[in-house]
Amino acid sequence: MKKSGNKLPEIIKKVFKILYDKKNEDLIVIDVSKVLEGICDYFIIATGYTEEHLRATCMEIEKKMKEEGILPHHIEGYEKGVWILMDYDDFVVHLFLDETRKYYDLESLWGDQKTYGIKEILEEGD
Repeated sequence: MKKSGNKLPEIIKKVFKILYDKKNEDLIVIDVSKVLEGICDYFIIATGYTEEHLRATCMEIEKKMKEEGILPHHIEGYEKGVWILMDYDDFVVHLFLDETRKYYDLESLWGDQKTYGIKEILEEGD
């Protein structure tokens, strides 16, 4: 994935904006490129309200990425809807219900990596 210094790639910002527009909460991006080199560059993590909310968000991301010519490698957890993982190779979107997100606590697991929040991404100056 093309990086420009400390700036996030535009596609990451687009996914983040979709999550924001779909009213997901606790949005963050974790740069895992240094520890998962060649596997994945970014984790995009969000919390939804209900299983239906997560599924609708997943469908919206899939639709918008398809419009960009980007297809997922695979999607897991859609049927259960408590943790939906969307693997786009260079980035992975994790959509959680609150209690599932707290249980797996990916932020702590990857806490030593660079993290971006709403302020850094939406106010970066598109």
